Amino acid sequence: MTNNNFSSLFLGLAILLVFSRLFGMGSFWHQVMGDDYIRIVKNIAEEGTELLGYTIIFYASVNYLISYLKIPTNTKYIKY
Repeated sequence: MTNNNFSSLFLGLAILLVFSRLFGMGSFWHQVMGDDYIRIVKNIAEEGTELLGYTIIFYASVNYLISYLKIPTNTKYIKY
């Protein structure tokens, strides 16, 4: 059985494991801000993208649980 929530889960994992790490690199922020580099801005941006990733993963997990609980169970016994 396929589940439509996999794409949301994969998106959240990609944001968390790839994008937030690349977005939080200090060298990137040094190039963007130049001499006005403020570390707290980098930390806020990195933690914000991590929070976005965790939120999407949580949303997909809850939807998986809901779709799992809605699966009708077959109460008939199979006779061989």
